[in-house]
Amino acid sequence: MRKNRLVVHSDPDDVPRGFDISEAFGSRAEYEEFASRALVEEAAGAVDLGCRVDVGQARYDGLRMMMVLMEHPFFALSRRKTPIEYQTKDGSIFVRVEPGPQGMATIYDADVMMFIIDLLATSDHSVDRELAFRPGEYLRAVGAATSGSQYASLADAVTRLKTTKVTTNARSDGKSGSVVTFSWLEAAEQLGRNWQVTLPAWIVEGARSSTLLKVSQTYFELRGVSRAIYLVARKHLGHQSSWRIGTSRLWAKLGSNDGLSQFRHKLGKLAAANQLPDFHLAWEAGPDGMLTITPREIAPPNPRIVI
Repeated sequence: MRKNRLVVHSDPDDVPRGFDISEAFGSRAEYEEFASRALVEEAAGAVDLGCRVDVGQARYDGLRMMMVLMEHPFFALSRRKTPIEYQTKDGSIFVRVEPGPQGMATIYDADVMMFIIDLLATSDHSVDRELAFRPGEYLRAVGAATSGSQYASLADAVTRLKTTKVTTNARSDGKSGSVVTFSWLEAAEQLGRNWQVTLPAWIVEGARSSTLLKVSQTYFELRGVSRAIYLVARKHLGHQSSWRIGTSRLWAKLGSNDGLSQFRHKLGKLAAANQLPDFHLAWEAGPDGMLTITPREIAPPNPRIVI
């Protein structure tokens, strides 16, 4: 019976740190034999093993995210211990994010929230503000290895999500409203192999709304500012053929911790590389510098980039 409660990994080296193979199977060889047989039989539909079988990332093709989280700087682009203070150009929406003792939740930690939002969006409405998920399921969804170091990184991310404080008048549908203060996770604890989390109402309402957009699976391969640019481009280019923004405004919009000149230099390099999934970047140098983003399917084949 014990075997039927286990998460089976196709690679025994991916077994989470702290899991004792010998306790459940007697030896690593027995585990390998069981895992191999389970994968083959489950794939063939021959048996119902009553357990989760890790068959890789084939069933994941991106996750959904709340548009308001793609539009405004709710997450740090890198390690940060100073608050983010942001206000839209027209002054209608503000965002203040304060770090906890272990620092501010980063754009990588936002992957956890994206995974949770996607789970909520596909669940029935009987799920209220408490939700349980398996670490391995999350890691596969974002294209990460199910290794001990990744399990530890997830635990660190959960800590930052619990202790980062957000104050904003942005509603979960992106419009302005009453001021609310919350943490990304109101509570979180490991119960056996699962993470049990309690979510703020702001997130639950947003996940249940129609203001979600799907993010490409290749997004999870991006680093730093490239992630933030992808998200804001994904939000703005849903119903228009191009989006153009000045450097200083984009710098504020993304909540970058870099100086403006350093940020401008990074934009030029990103546009020159032009490797952002789904979108083409064109950079024009100038007093402020302008970035033009277009979907790749309509972008010019050999654009001129002035740096």
